[in-house]
Amino acid sequence: MPHAGPVIGPPLLDTSPEGLRAALEADSIATRVLGGDLPNEPHLDVDASWAVGDAMDPFVNTVASARFTPETAAGRIAEIVARYDALPAPFIWWRAPFHTPADLGERLEAAHVFAVGEAPAMTLDLGALGPRPDVTPGFELRGVTDEATVRAYLAILDADPPPAGVSSMFPPEKVDRILANLLPRLALEPAPLRVLGLLDGRPVSTSRLSLAGGAAGIYSVATLREARGRGIGAAVTWACLATGRDLGYRIATLQSSDMGLGIYERLGFVEQFRYAIHVHIPGGARFEG
Repeated sequence: MPHAGPVIGPPLLDTSPEGLRAALEADSIATRVLGGDLPNEPHLDVDASWAVGDAMDPFVNTVASARFTPETAAGRIAEIVARYDALPAPFIWWRAPFHTPADLGERLEAAHVFAVGEAPAMTLDLGALGPRPDVTPGFELRGVTDEATVRAYLAILDADPPPAGVSSMFPPEKVDRILANLLPRLALEPAPLRVLGLLDGRPVSTSRLSLAGGAAGIYSVATLREARGRGIGAAVTWACLATGRDLGYRIATLQSSDMGLGIYERLGFVEQFRYAIHVHIPGGARFEG
């Protein structure tokens, strides 16, 4: 049976505040629930979008949206938590200010889905994308198109030590499963949607472009510690943005970390709102990452 190609949605063009908010959520749902590197169990319910995947990967086990009523919220939260606990698996819940009910955050806390931080949700009009940022000498870009470049890409994403008590995100057996699932899809991409930044021939940085939700979604931006502060993260991000623009996409989206916020602002991204990030660990322990 042939492998399915990459998940790609038609470009979204509404740049009104409501349109940008909708693009951010569409990208998050399509990428996190439908566009992962491994097969998962997607749930596109009337009132919530969420995915169940690898038992120890909270980035695959994700709730991307919720539109509960005050009457249904408690039962639906309990149902979703129970599904992850059955694996058992930790998961992340991305809560936007417009998700409902209004007291959703308090209800999640009561269900032991604890808030651990925030992530600015940002957009960029790709028509205003500037030239590639200046970067250190010896830098070059390479598309992720084969087994060697996929392995290098995953190694960079796995380079920083995980929080205490958390195992590697990409153990060898998981890398093998990603390769088996991802390699057949790479040849079907309209352009390389993952890039490596190389410094003096050595892979040191990554970025990923997702077109799943109709926006140019930026993910997996990472740079090895010893290569930071040289403009490399901005350059690999810009490369994915330029690809999205050249493929006809109008709106770029991302959810920023504190480390990346300055880079994205210099590229022209503007914050639209902030996601509250909640984490649940089986057994109800509070995450101490």
